[in-house]
Amino acid sequence: MSNSPAMLICMGVAGSGKSTLANLLAKHYGLVAIDADDEHPPGNRAKMAAGIPLDDTDRAPWMDAVCSRMAPLEAAGKSCVLAHSGLKKRDRARLRQLGFRSLFLHLHADPELLAQRIGARNDHFFSPSLLQSQFDALELPEGEPDVHCVDVTESPGRAVKRLQPLIDSFLSSEVSP
Repeated sequence: MSNSPAMLICMGVAGSGKSTLANLLAKHYGLVAIDADDEHPPGNRAKMAAGIPLDDTDRAPWMDAVCSRMAPLEAAGKSCVLAHSGLKKRDRARLRQLGFRSLFLHLHADPELLAQRIGARNDHFFSPSLLQSQFDALELPEGEPDVHCVDVTESPGRAVKRLQPLIDSFLSSEVSP
């Protein structure tokens, strides 16, 4: 049986460093980096920029677009790193159904630190006022064995080093941990 492609998913609320960590991991492991934020339709971006939280109706076409973006990678057997909020269990379940072996890295830190990070951004559509709405929407990954919690208080480079044994093991295996 051939080894199916792997998908590392950097998940968490805004400001947790999903995109930063995903890009570092992709570079370190030679994987394709995908940012789910790139798939938000203009209406979602406008809502978030205006400080209006997304609801499930807003998330549905976004998830469709994310899955459509991932399908050609899976079909080509290319492993990747996806930066994706993963706030909802059903969204995580849908990502698992794409045909990749999956490993979710649930990035978390103190809400005050995350708020500082968001406030320091000047090139992102996410309004800092939405952070609490993301915590409210987050369905914790309890009982999901392929989700590993990662404290991202430290620098992204240190997080990559700390995660290497877990990711090395995952990438060399043929089944999800």
